Amino acid sequence: MTRRANARPSRLARRLLSCLALAWLALGRPASAACTVSVTAGVAFGGYDVFGTSPVDSAGQVRWTCDFLTFPAVRITLSRGGNTTFLPRRMSSGANRLDYNLYLDAARTRVWGDGSPGTELYSQQFWGFGTITVSIYGRIPAAQNAAVGAYTDNVMVVINY
Repeated sequence: MTRRANARPSRLARRLLSCLALAWLALGRPASAACTVSVTAGVAFGGYDVFGTSPVDSAGQVRWTCDFLTFPAVRITLSRGGNTTFLPRRMSSGANRLDYNLYLDAARTRVWGDGSPGTELYSQQFWGFGTITVSIYGRIPAAQNAAVGAYTDNVMVVINY
């Protein structure tokens, strides 16, 4: 006896297909990536001595997490803040300015920006679930003639995935 090519699937095959269809309906389709980013510790420099011969360093932290159903390539960029350039960024106190920058590395050689010339961005493939903490390293160069005041800047953190 020969079997025709258009024969109906066996009873076992139909049951298996039904079970797979039910499992697909119960689980739903895979969700798209869902990632979040937050600054858990801002870069706070403290006092600055205009007569100091060493730079003032500080560090902060950014945390990001993605759901465990996806494996996105995560990119985190930092804005220029209130300045028109990354090199350097500038804090302000009224009309007064104080140069500083933010870095990806503790040696403070890789300016953290958006990947434009002179800057780099944070990039990592996400392979699981949980929260990843990334340090932001800051530096105010020495020997700046700055007036007394409270200097601030607002830098936007953006996650792309």
